[in-house]
Amino acid sequence: MVVLSEMWYKEVEKNLNITDNIKVIYNPCTVEPLKNTYIKQNVILFAGSVNCRKGYSDLIKAFGRIAHSHPQWELHIAGNGEIEQGKALAKKLNIEEQVKFLGWVDGEDKDREFYQSSIFCLPSYAEGFPMAVLDAWAYELPVITTPVGAFRI
Repeated sequence: MVVLSEMWYKEVEKNLNITDNIKVIYNPCTVEPLKNTYIKQNVILFAGSVNCRKGYSDLIKAFGRIAHSHPQWELHIAGNGEIEQGKALAKKLNIEEQVKFLGWVDGEDKDREFYQSSIFCLPSYAEGFPMAVLDAWAYELPVITTPVGAFRI
């Protein structure tokens, strides 16, 4: 048996005329109906493992290039990992007041962060098909990501 996404199932059916022994697994990202009303903020959100493979330091450096001319914007980094290194980089770039390290978020905290953010950014160096991007889309956020893994152009 072969397990495919719905998109690939349609391609296999159309191009190879194969439909037997194929199962479709649907995206597991769901968003519960809103309990609270959230107002969009000037926030760029990163969510994922805070490590060099995910490109968080590149994001902090890029934000550092525009942060002083856009003081109303913040960068929120949700996830576990190299938090102290990230804080040190933000301090070195003199943007520590605009960069918030949230740690791991879930439940209502996750809902709040995703719903209040205006942009989701994942500048990753290596991915398969990142759940964080699926989450961002489920929360109807525009996504900026690098062309790696499933997002290769």
